[in-house]
Amino acid sequence: MAIPIFRPSIKRRDMDRVLTCMVSDRLGPGPLAKEFAHFFSDYLGAAGGVSTVNYHMAIFAALDTFGVERGDRVIISSLAPQAYLEVFRQRGIQPLTADVDPDTCMMLQDAVKAFLDKNPRAIIINNTLGCYPDTEVIDGYSLPVITDFSQGFNNANTPGKAMQGDIMLLSLAVDNIITAAGGGLVLARGKKDYKNLSSIFEEQSEDLLLCDMNAALGLAQLKSIEKFISTRKEIGEIFRRSLKKSRHRTIASGQDSEVSFYSFPVLLEYGIKEVRQYALKQGIETRHAFLNSLVAAEEHLKRSCPNSMSLLSRCILFPLYPSLGKRNVELISRVLSTLP
Repeated sequence: MAIPIFRPSIKRRDMDRVLTCMVSDRLGPGPLAKEFAHFFSDYLGAAGGVSTVNYHMAIFAALDTFGVERGDRVIISSLAPQAYLEVFRQRGIQPLTADVDPDTCMMLQDAVKAFLDKNPRAIIINNTLGCYPDTEVIDGYSLPVITDFSQGFNNANTPGKAMQGDIMLLSLAVDNIITAAGGGLVLARGKKDYKNLSSIFEEQSEDLLLCDMNAALGLAQLKSIEKFISTRKEIGEIFRRSLKKSRHRTIASGQDSEVSFYSFPVLLEYGIKEVRQYALKQGIETRHAFLNSLVAAEEHLKRSCPNSMSLLSRCILFPLYPSLGKRNVELISRVLSTLP
């Protein structure tokens, strides 16, 4: 069987908490969901957070925290997940979609500056493929900043000081760095924003919150989170060195940042079909990196965001996760160095 592109970093011995929850009287939203949000709040240095039933609800809550309403404009990357487009359409929010730097996958600052003249209510920064802009870029915006860290953590080696932006949100889907088999998380940096965030759910049904069953699955991974992240970086550096022997390359990091390696992206000079077939013949799954992005869904962006269009057609992902094992790391490394 081929090495899967994604695999949750969960071991059998980590499942005790999940099994305990399964035989308890409460599987719905409860203390474990609150513990999950509290852990991340402490870990990243937030005032507080809320665990949500799904990723879409997390996006809704982040926007509602700042009072974003129908007709408002929000700056967002052309490589952001299509979930944002679905939320924007439901709410009548107008996306101001910025093209990206072809090397880092981060929004072009010239594009962002041009949109500032259109009175946006907020800006959303996605840590695409584990990359994130330099800290001074985020701190320099004069409007509320929502950072989506579903694909990467910044400054994970300094717990309590890694909060970026005013709101951070996380998808807990099966293919993200931390998974709860679905769900979402919203964190507020400041006390005022946390109060606004909390008030959104006070009069709402518990159905909008993460179930304890899912939270237990997420909590099982959190005790090893620093090890998970450091292992991803170690494997990523091995793959990066191997890829240098080929004619292809990977994405770059910002000036004072490191890639946290959600997966291992390869930017192909040509021959995407040939490369994918070669990898599969060696027993390795790959995936197009941006088929679920805004630029893949919106025809007009294919003209206004040429860099994103290029990445859509040229960037594929290779497996990279802590449970790969030495043999698979060596195999993938060898394949990366000999890509056609």
